[in-house]
Amino acid sequence: MEEKNVLFGLLNRVKFGETVLIESDASYISEFMVLGILKYAREHEIPVVIDDNFDTLHLIKIHLGILGIEEDFKDVYVIKTGGIIDVGNVVARVSLSSEPTSYVLKYKKASQEVFKNIEKSMNIVLGLEKLFYFTKEPVEFYTLIGSIGSFIGNKNRKSFYILNRKIAEGAPINPLPELERIATGVIDATPYESSASLRLKKFGDIDLVGKSLIMNMKDLVG
Repeated sequence: MEEKNVLFGLLNRVKFGETVLIESDASYISEFMVLGILKYAREHEIPVVIDDNFDTLHLIKIHLGILGIEEDFKDVYVIKTGGIIDVGNVVARVSLSSEPTSYVLKYKKASQEVFKNIEKSMNIVLGLEKLFYFTKEPVEFYTLIGSIGSFIGNKNRKSFYILNRKIAEGAPINPLPELERIATGVIDATPYESSASLRLKKFGDIDLVGKSLIMNMKDLVG
């Protein structure tokens, strides 16, 4: 890729209306992915909306600070589910419910209010895998999967679901196979020294499917 860094090159090739899964294990890849998407969006003057489940954004901020990167997310619209620590511009809150159908309806109402005044956006979803611990039965599981699938094709946003693979696999029903099926892109991210290997298991640009690209995390700082 000739773009200034690999992540920016990939983001350029993701079309509005797509949903891309970024899967990784315990590392700082999630932090740098969030930082990179945010930096890309700012340079292209695209608003960012973050779905923050269970204070995941707070942990991202703390981890970045430990790495010497100060980011307050003050220009980011945040839809918050669960948790008690606000980070960024929290514009909507969705209360947790033991009944997935009730949660889905509340989330759709809140998100519609947020997105109706935003023409184009980058949407980052954090901590989604934790929501699947509330789905014990197949009907509950597929209610949540169906809700996620309903947003795919919305040409007002590019969505990026950043998931911890091990947490997802530990849910009562592992959501990864279904999420990978409905997503338009799947990226397997593995740490490598000060870089990350991004293996494109599925991607909207057919020429990139199956390729592994190296992302230098230092390119995303500053």
